[in-house]
Amino acid sequence: MRTLSIGMFTYSTRPRGSVVCAAQLAAALHEGGHDVTLYALDKGEGGFYRGLPCRTRLMRTNPPPPQQTALIAQRIAEVADFAERHTAHHDILHAMDCLVTNGLVLAKGRGLTGHLVRTVHHVDEFDSEYLRVCQRRSILQAEALISVSEATQREVRQRYARDSELVHNGIDKNGLATFDSDAWNRVKERLGIRGRFVMSVGGIEPRKNSVGQLQAFKCVHAAHPDLQWVIVGGASIWDHDSYRREFDSEARNIPSDALVLAGVVRDDEMAALYHHATVFLHAATHEGWGLSVLEAMAVGTPVVASQGSPFDEYLDESCAELVQPESFLSIAAGLERAIGGPPNKRHAAKRRARTFDWQRSAERHSQLYLRWCRGTIQQPPTRERRHA
Repeated sequence: MRTLSIGMFTYSTRPRGSVVCAAQLAAALHEGGHDVTLYALDKGEGGFYRGLPCRTRLMRTNPPPPQQTALIAQRIAEVADFAERHTAHHDILHAMDCLVTNGLVLAKGRGLTGHLVRTVHHVDEFDSEYLRVCQRRSILQAEALISVSEATQREVRQRYARDSELVHNGIDKNGLATFDSDAWNRVKERLGIRGRFVMSVGGIEPRKNSVGQLQAFKCVHAAHPDLQWVIVGGASIWDHDSYRREFDSEARNIPSDALVLAGVVRDDEMAALYHHATVFLHAATHEGWGLSVLEAMAVGTPVVASQGSPFDEYLDESCAELVQPESFLSIAAGLERAIGGPPNKRHAAKRRARTFDWQRSAERHSQLYLRWCRGTIQQPPTRERRHA
């Protein structure tokens, strides 16, 4: 297979879903023999969250303005300026999110070369017209699109009249296989984890259904007062302040030590948390794929997840507790079933998760890259559907 030069672009150095995907895919493509450079916007957070075998270039940023629209416009301009001045020639410019895609669209207008490919993890519902335009531009002006799930693929087709290639994410089997006892002791002490805990990944935001999950946890905590809820992550550029205030108000009704907002944790600590969690909870109302669900399944942690798309593409009742995300009572019942659930469901979950592999995903990406480099990229349509 021909060796390609690939520039992989992501909006952060912190481990958010699309950032993790960018890192894992870049590493797998590098190990597959391609010349890969990962570019990440650096907001002064101490470098990229993990070491990679491929080259990593950090795109410097300026202090953020207070208004979100101005912030996004500034970050787009920073990606465009860096790519124009410092990006070597790449056969493929692979953007992992809306923000960096917009920056690369600008840079290509100034002469940056390479086929612009965008992965769509999910389609957001923005209140801001500026952000809706940014999302529309990122999908319509990319030369080729990849969707991580059939659900996202359908949504892109329905809203923007564009086809995309389906390529599932993988999981880091080696990184999840074992955990470091020192890392576990360190993170347990730092976060104040006492014993049994429910784990979630992704921070506090509407599409994660954080408030609904909190209401469900309150019900379960009443029956299991020793149980804690540990929420990992939350490094988002989007403004969820009003929703966060609603969440904080609801959280006042449970003991303060029952809820642990862990923020960003190290890779070894993340693996330790997955292994020690009593239940993994991801009852989102809108999700593109749910990589953290598969990671929890891979170590045999019982999973509670939403019924329907996209989870029905890889989950069923044999390997997870499926719940109605709009009903906190349904979520609470799923948590109760998962606590001390039968081992056979855990074994089925591990088998299911391990069918998803980053090397396999990288091979599929390589095939698509080569096809697109031969000139068989679908051209963007001239018009989109009215309701997009």
